[in-house]
Amino acid sequence: MRTVRSLVLIGMLLAPFGVAHAQQQEPQVAEPPAATPAATPTATPPQPIAPVVPAVPVVPAVPVVPAVPAVPALPAVPAVPAPPDTPDSSHASDRVTFGGDVVIREGERVTDVVSMGGDVDVRGEVTGDAVTMGGHLHVFPGGVVRGDAVTMGGDIDVDDGGRVEGQRVGMGGDTGGIRIAAGSLGTPELSRPIQAMLGGSIDVSQVGGAAAVAAAAQGAEISILGTVFSRLTFAIHVNPQIKQISDLKGKVLAAGSIGGNSYFAGLVFAKNFGWVANRDIGIVTAGGSPEVLAGLLQGKYQAGVLTPPTSTAAAKSGFREIFDLASLDFPFPVISVVSTRRYIESNPDVILNILRATSEAIYLYKTRPELTIPVVARFMRVPKDDPALLQSQQTVGQLLNQNLHPSLEGIRFVLDFLAEKQPALKAKNPADFVDLKFLRKLEEEGFFKKFSRK
Repeated sequence: MRTVRSLVLIGMLLAPFGVAHAQQQEPQVAEPPAATPAATPTATPPQPIAPVVPAVPVVPAVPVVPAVPAVPALPAVPAVPAPPDTPDSSHASDRVTFGGDVVIREGERVTDVVSMGGDVDVRGEVTGDAVTMGGHLHVFPGGVVRGDAVTMGGDIDVDDGGRVEGQRVGMGGDTGGIRIAAGSLGTPELSRPIQAMLGGSIDVSQVGGAAAVAAAAQGAEISILGTVFSRLTFAIHVNPQIKQISDLKGKVLAAGSIGGNSYFAGLVFAKNFGWVANRDIGIVTAGGSPEVLAGLLQGKYQAGVLTPPTSTAAAKSGFREIFDLASLDFPFPVISVVSTRRYIESNPDVILNILRATSEAIYLYKTRPELTIPVVARFMRVPKDDPALLQSQQTVGQLLNQNLHPSLEGIRFVLDFLAEKQPALKAKNPADFVDLKFLRKLEEEGFFKKFSRK
């Protein structure tokens, strides 16, 4: 097993990550001469990591983030006045999310921002560093990052009137502030990694499957090659007045942006109980998980779609989990490996290597936490004993899709949603959105069988 290559990917695999200009052959990372399959976990990770990111300067360490964010540190929803802009930065808070976007609103002030699997939009002030893995960082007019701006697999975009006072550090993306326009493909959830692929900045990316289907349905020449997550890793949390699920009928459920995975989770929840969204239960967009929780705390919503670690904070604040969407036997293309058809046809060996390494990394992450959690911690710039890392590995991590097979049923669900406004999409065949020849080749090689034997 290509353990070294797999360890390199573990730090990014839980999030959409742009693979920039992958090589045609196996990744050129030399195995340590003395390494054996029985090598101890503590000796393995440091050796492959150092050569992978030689161009990334050392970034000031993020302050230790508690596993459960303190309630006062949660961001305000748009209708709530922003915190006062005091000169003492100790009054600002850190913002750390797993699997969601971070929005620093105008007038808002935070210390450090770390997002694994989402974009970071800065309209206010970040007094420390802004870091995103698998997403893009955008500083809008009036926004400022006083520390470093760091992306792994994404672009750094700084508009006129916005500024980054520290260094701009990027792996696999553009850090020069050039934006890639969505053009006629623009939708609320056309993710920037897809835009970057269409513009030629990156070659392969892990992105939300719903966004990939939406883009392809509108003519984007992209294909889903495999699915990393095939279950919706969300839960419905409610305020103390909601005693049972039937109490939610006629109430408001807060979720993420229209067309995003969180929003689809809300639709699946409603469908599971025979409800029609926005008739039997209102589904509104509130932003990422922190914004949803902030709205719950302020009484704006009776329920919210949440994911760890924000869901843990919600439960400790009295907003109990009433339904776990991961418990449903409903396959959904939550995070998928995607590339342009042009690149796929021109670089078949690269695609095979990416799928092999992704599956190997999934196996290691699920079965060897003592080996992989320190690697994830290094990429996340958090302590390796942060409880949130183990919590994610034991819950969300176990839902990773070892064989990477995409769900045509999940793609059909996305198409049906899009067809409400574009009826022609009802006739689309879900199989047209995937390219399965590479997974079939790996199956013929017996590649996936080795994981079942271990």
